[in-house]
Amino acid sequence: MLENWDNSLEQLKAGCNERTCCDYLNYWLHEKMEKSRYNQKTIQYIYAAWDVINRNRKKGYNYCWYKNFKLASSEFNNKKQLYEFLEHYDSIKNKLNNVDSSNNIEYCTFIKKMFDLYLEMEKSNTAQIYNDEIRYFQQKINCELSYVKTKCSDKCLHLVFQTKNDNFCQPNENNIGELSKSPKKYEDFNSEENIDIYCNFCTEILPLERDYPGINELCKKLARNLIDITKETAENNDDIKNNCEYLTHWIYDEMRKLPSSTSQSIGNIPFVHKLLDAGYRINETLKNKHCRFKYYRDYSFEELKEMKELHDFFKIYNDINNKITTIGSENSNYCKYISHIYDLYKKYIKNCCEYYYKENHYNDNCSDYFNCDKTYDPNNLLIKLNCSSKLSDEESKKVYDVATIDRLAKLMTEKSEEQSKLLSKSMSEKSKVQTESLAELVTVKPQEQSELIFKDRNVLITSENLFSALLNDPFYVASLGFFGLLGIFFTLFCFYKFTPLGSNFRKKSSGYEISKNNYNQKGRKKLLYENSESNNTNLKNRPYKLAYQSS
Repeated sequence: MLENWDNSLEQLKAGCNERTCCDYLNYWLHEKMEKSRYNQKTIQYIYAAWDVINRNRKKGYNYCWYKNFKLASSEFNNKKQLYEFLEHYDSIKNKLNNVDSSNNIEYCTFIKKMFDLYLEMEKSNTAQIYNDEIRYFQQKINCELSYVKTKCSDKCLHLVFQTKNDNFCQPNENNIGELSKSPKKYEDFNSEENIDIYCNFCTEILPLERDYPGINELCKKLARNLIDITKETAENNDDIKNNCEYLTHWIYDEMRKLPSSTSQSIGNIPFVHKLLDAGYRINETLKNKHCRFKYYRDYSFEELKEMKELHDFFKIYNDINNKITTIGSENSNYCKYISHIYDLYKKYIKNCCEYYYKENHYNDNCSDYFNCDKTYDPNNLLIKLNCSSKLSDEESKKVYDVATIDRLAKLMTEKSEEQSKLLSKSMSEKSKVQTESLAELVTVKPQEQSELIFKDRNVLITSENLFSALLNDPFYVASLGFFGLLGIFFTLFCFYKFTPLGSNFRKKSSGYEISKNNYNQKGRKKLLYENSESNNTNLKNRPYKLAYQSS
């Protein structure tokens, strides 16, 4: 074949050109050698023979040079799969054009698989071995994004160059039908209508477009939405608050789709601060009403996604509740969605709510995405739908225990009151019995006045037993220890201040200080004296300098 390469190309020209035919030959040969498990020496002989054939060919003829794929088997298969997909993409596209939307699932699934393979290769630690395939994919698919978006709309394939996540689209966990206006709000926020007139607000964002494709368009949408909200709801503060909550969750969710890490705090992601700062500057231009959105700098995009899901659920809770009787075949979808929300509900309730034991009052710390009113407990819907993940009333109440701030104190108080009542009742009954039969039952020993002995010897109450009972109570032990130490310190203080012993101790202490001071003064005097003598001895040798003042 190599010796007659030009003839081979002529025969295959309908299916491939010179470059692609040579690529096919290389992939075919390597796959054959790999399946035959040739050793490295044999492979080298084959490639050496290939070289000899090319060198012996006359000039002016076409050549096909070998590619030595020094790759692991899985890496070679990845290269081959993506290459073949790109070579046959036009054929796939033609077939996709000839089927209606209901029959394109198989084609779209295959295209999605190849797009996933591209992302896997691009993100791998050995991405350099895939450079040719990655470059070829980008050149080929870059002009096909609008097409795949239209034909495979549910796959989000048009985001392939804008994401570093494993999935192009996040799972639509709340896809449960048109239950409320919340999906429509997000759809309005994402509209591209008239966004270019707001480009002046985003001049500082434009340079980020290279690293974060789509951020400039998102900035213009944010500017338009902020201004539209204040215009539409200028007279109603509740509407502004409601729409601003939607806008807050929308902007974080859209930023999450830009290339970044979903696990780190957004305060550590550079473009987040710059985009939100642009939003703050837009707010400053709105004199009457501002749409304030929070900067959750310590949260990750994954946490913000969960907060959005909770927010949207509470907004549509009543719609779901009203529709339960007509759900029918959609029951499993509802159960799956609400079970997912209930897991988030249990996760966030401790930080968002503060309940009071056996009271209806509560504090709501996350009102922008959480509802602490027990009426909106997702488990209520799970019970009505008879979902397998529902909890019983008793189990459901335990969910609130972690968020009940005075539960332990109230339980201890109730327990203490119960024990006090039981003790009081018991002592009252014993006192009555003892009063009625004291003469018959009790003998008092004069020599041990603190000891009572019941004649039937069933009960023995002595001062030793009473002391032992007190020692077994930690409260009394701690109290006795504290007051005992306090008494010792007070006694020592009185001895020190008001007794001859303390007076003698103070005199000794002051005498020591006086002695020490006298010693130091004597030392200083002696030092001064020695210094003065030293100065006097040198005085004779020094010349005198007299200052005269003319009259």
